[in-house]
Parts: sequence; C-alpha cells; structure tokens
Amino acid sequence: MRLFIMNKHRKMKKIEFRRLALVAALAVLAAQATAQEESRPQERRWTLGECIEYARSNNIQVRKAQINASAGEVELEAAKASRYPTLSFNSGQSVSHQSAIKLINDYGEVVSDGTFSYGGSYGFGSNVSIFQGGRLRNNVRRQEKQLESSRMAVEQSENTITVNVAQAYLQILYARETAEINRRAVELAARQVDRAQKRLEEGDAARNEVAQMRAQLAAAQYDLTAAQNNLAQYTLQLKQLLELGADDRFEAAYPEIGDEEVLQALPTVAEVYAAAVEIMPETRSAEVMIEASQYAEKVAKAGFYPSISLSANVSTGHQSGTPVSMGSQLRDKLNESVGLSLSVPIFNNKSARTSVRRARLDTRQSEIDNLNARKELLATVESLHHDAVAGQANFVSAGEKLLYAEESWRLAEASFEAGANNAVDLITEKNNYLSALSARLQAKYQAVLAAKILLFYKGEPITL
Repeated sequence: MRLFIMNKHRKMKKIEFRRLALVAALAVLAAQATAQEESRPQERRWTLGECIEYARSNNIQVRKAQINASAGEVELEAAKASRYPTLSFNSGQSVSHQSAIKLINDYGEVVSDGTFSYGGSYGFGSNVSIFQGGRLRNNVRRQEKQLESSRMAVEQSENTITVNVAQAYLQILYARETAEINRRAVELAARQVDRAQKRLEEGDAARNEVAQMRAQLAAAQYDLTAAQNNLAQYTLQLKQLLELGADDRFEAAYPEIGDEEVLQALPTVAEVYAAAVEIMPETRSAEVMIEASQYAEKVAKAGFYPSISLSANVSTGHQSGTPVSMGSQLRDKLNESVGLSLSVPIFNNKSARTSVRRARLDTRQSEIDNLNARKELLATVESLHHDAVAGQANFVSAGEKLLYAEESWRLAEASFEAGANNAVDLITEKNNYLSALSARLQAKYQAVLAAKILLFYKGEPITL
C-alpha cells in the first residue's frame, strides 16, 4: 500500500513537472511572439497634412496644369527670341550639260564643246526687325501675362486637390466613428438579446420579445457592415486622389477632434471674401487675363503701322571647267550687301481692323470673366460660412438632444429590467438614442469641414 502511494506520488510529480514545463514553454513562445510583434515596424498612418502635401505633388490634374505652365514658358521664350536678328546659311550645287555649243564660263572663256559643268553658290543672310509698331514688345508682355495665368492655374489645381483631400479625409474620420457607433449598437443589441433570453427562461418575457431583440441585433450587424464598407470606400477615394497604386497600403491617422475645435470662432463673410480676392488664384488669374487681352489689342493695332527691317547678305560661288582655281573664284565672286526695307500697309482686306475688333471683344470677355469669378468666389464664401454656422448650431442642438435621448434610453432600460415596459418601448428608446448620436456626429463633421475650408479661403492651411 505504501509502495502504491509512493508510485502515485511520483506520477503526480511527473505530471506536475510536465505541466510546469508546458506552461514555461508557452510563456517563452508568447514572449518571443510579443518581441517579434514589438520589433515589427508599425504601418505608416497618413496625417491630413501629409496627404495634402503628397497629393499636391503627385495628383495627375496638378501635374497636367504644371505641364501647361511649362508650355507657357516655352511660348514666352519664343516671343522674346523673335526680337533677335536671324542668321542663315544658303548653298546651292548644280551640274549642267550642253552639247553642240561652246560653253563660256563667267570669265568669258570657252570651256569646251558639249561637256558637263559643275557650279556652286554659298551665302550668309541676316535679318532684324527695327520697327513693327510695338508688335514684338507687346507680344512678349502678353505672353508674360499668359504664363502668369498658367502658373495661377497650377495653384488653383493645387487648391482644388487640397479641398478634395480634406473632404475625403474627414469623410474617413466620420465613417470610422459611424462604424464605432454601429459596433456599440451591436454590443447593446447582443446584451439585450441575452437579457431577453434569460427573462424568457425565467418566464418574465414572451417569445416575440426575444424575436424582436434578435431582429434588432441583425439590423445592427447589417448597419455595422454598411458602415465598414463606407469606410473602405472613402479610403479608396482618398487613395485615388493621392494616386496610390493597388498594392500601396494606406491607413489614415485618426486625430481626436474636440468640441472646442468644432465650435471655434468663425470670421465674417466680409473678412474671408476680402482676403480671398487677394490670394485666391481664380480672381488673380481673371485680372491677369484682362491685362493679357489689353496687350493683345496693342499687338493687333500694330497692323496699322509700317514695318522697317534691316537685312545683310554675303554670297559667293564657283564654276568648274576654268583655269581659275576654286579659291580665286570664291574670292573674286564675293558679294556683300546691306538693305533697309519699309513696308506700309495700305489695303489688307480689313484684316488689321478685324483683328483689333476681335481683340477688344476678348478684353471685354475677360472683364466679364473677372466679374463672374468674383461673384462665384463670394457665393462660395457665403455658402461655406452658412454651412459652418449651421453646422455649429446643429452640433449644439444635437448635443442637447443626445443628452435627453440617452437619459430616456437609460430609464427605459431600467424599466425593462424591472418588467415595467415591453421590448418595443426599449427598442424605440434605444433607436432614438442611436439616431441622436449619429445626428450629433454628422453635425460635428459638417461644421469642421465647412470651417476648415472657410479658413482656407482666408489664407490659413487645412490642418487637424
């Protein structure tokens, strides 16, 4: 008997040792896994500022605008180069044959009766415009203004992508918080199902109440799935704005946005509009295009004035079949000339007059475009200001509604636990609470987005 007890005690020690060894091994594996997880580099999370900066450098629309601006630089260089003299080299080589007659060269000498003759000519020519009624000078200035407008188009494209990225980024934040609300709704619905099931087992609830609770749980799970899909869709939209590839991983950072940022002080419409007129490329470009059109008028008016140009030419040549060497011929035939030409327009089928009238109409169109740009800018600022003010007011109202809805739901939950009300009343109060929570969240991000864009038009960067 004693031997049996000792053997049993030894077996228990072996089992206990094995258990301790297994626990120790599992602990070591867990420690290694934790160390590997800690040593693994964390996935990058993009802030709003990083997204905006990256999009302004890589977005396709911005790059297209930059190419157009580069084309404007080329046009400006061509306009400036047209004021410089031209220089060209001309050469002609010919072979001729005549038979049954005597070939006489340029020196009056008989070459031969019927043979081949080879000749060559060489010359340099230069031409420079002296006066064209200011056409060249005003064309350069017009190209400078158009280049300035093209660069403002790049800035406008960058501003557009900045606003689009900010909007997409805030949509991601909104979708994430909406998904969190739906996740909490699923947890609440699951707890209510458990409570209803226990009450059914205790005989304090009917089966239809359990069925209603389960239906609410299924609806909450469906809403959670839809919210997660919206989050994925908004994330994809932002990736496309950033021009990221299919294999590029992207995850946004989720900064906390407090009530003080939602309810920040807003500038007046007049303050924002006064600043926007000075800094926004839409209005600045419209003003520059008026100046470009005015220079185009001056270019067209140059068609009424005479033009004066100076030319210079140097030429020489040689011919075979003569005892005079090629070098002597090139030297003896050297011809140099300088000429001054004057061209006075008398009748040109009204082309100059038509060009001037067309340029004046373009100037008037540019002036109207400028007025329209200011009008649209004012409308945008007023709309943003209205959205920001309305969003803040809705946020405050939704916050008060949320307090009462939450209190009502808590009371309904307590009454349901005490058996004082039914499942329909509890579900109604819970849905009212979740609806108030969603309304407050929506008002929050509408107010933040409108305020951020409004301040952007005032000259402040968009940050979170």
